[in-house]
Amino acid sequence: GGDSTRLFRELAEPPLRDNLVLVVVVWSLITLPLFGASYVFPIMLEKQFDVSPSRQFALMIPFVMVESVGLAIAYLFIDDMTVGRKRTIAGFQLSAVAVLVAAAFLVDWSLQWVFGMFILIKIVTAAPYNIVYIWTAELLPTTHRNQGLSIGNSITKLVGGVVLPVLLTGLIVVYGIEDANRMAFLAYAAAACVSVAVVLNLGRETVGRVMVDVADESLDDERLLLTRRSGGQHGGYEAIQP
Repeated sequence: GGDSTRLFRELAEPPLRDNLVLVVVVWSLITLPLFGASYVFPIMLEKQFDVSPSRQFALMIPFVMVESVGLAIAYLFIDDMTVGRKRTIAGFQLSAVAVLVAAAFLVDWSLQWVFGMFILIKIVTAAPYNIVYIWTAELLPTTHRNQGLSIGNSITKLVGGVVLPVLLTGLIVVYGIEDANRMAFLAYAAAACVSVAVVLNLGRETVGRVMVDVADESLDDERLLLTRRSGGQHGGYEAIQP
């Protein structure tokens, strides 16, 4: 009990606080379109298109499984020393901006177009959401890693799973589902732009660096820089000697 309390307290103090706040902000912003689409899409199938329960189930299967497409693309870049975690997250978020803005001005709201639109949104938003799991673990030392992940993930679930559905429901009731989606898509796009700026300007790149063990180790310490070597240490990386 005492150790856990101390670890959580240390996460709220420098130098760990900055990384934790960064993770919470970025993860929460990325959460919005992913959780929003997952909440609204089944409602649209039932209320707007009057899709039968069996067909709803059939349409939800590819909607869920397509998440793996974005992850497969992400894994081509996240370990590349020239791209890394930050640029991969930013790249997907910029793609999300393009998809969300296009979706906001969608003219044909037929089932086929809406289904394709939500599939694209799921692909470009699920990947960065999952990359943040990796990035968070690498930003925090071993001693505080589990606590930091639990805090960050819990807050994103609060934002995306509790607060966002309440707001979306209010928009749908007041403006109707199409206009509510248009407004939400533009808001998501704005959030994605903010997340890109935060990630690129405030976040640390962690690819090719040893995961630190204690709070007083620095991710910027040149002794922790790595270079990819086949069969090297640290899962294919070998430490550079300063």
